[in-house]
Amino acid sequence: MEELTIEEKASRYDKAIKVINKCETDKYGCIIGVKPTDIFPELKESEDEKIRKVLFEYFVHRKNDDTDKTWYGLPYDKIIAWFEKQGKQKPANKIEPEFRIGDWIVNTITGNVEQIIDVTSNEYICS
Repeated sequence: MEELTIEEKASRYDKAIKVINKCETDKYGCIIGVKPTDIFPELKESEDEKIRKVLFEYFVHRKNDDTDKTWYGLPYDKIIAWFEKQGKQKPANKIEPEFRIGDWIVNTITGNVEQIIDVTSNEYICS
């Protein structure tokens, strides 16, 4: 994905805020019924990444359940290590982005889009 200009980033941010402001929220202020990819389409996973994750989970499951720990003579541990390596082939700033107070992020536990109100010890405190 190519780098956006400041104007393009600002425009996307403004559009996201408009969408968020129209969303229904629960009693805690969390957005209901909207996926993060509805607001930030660039977060949508590629088909290749979805397939990689499904296959990875399949082999992890097989490793834990099968008495024979190989697939066509290849140990599950080696297969799983290969899939893990494939998932790490991204620029470092895409894996663990650094955010600041006021930025909007996706809560990986709830899937909600939340605004950062404080940053302490590399933890993000959201509203």
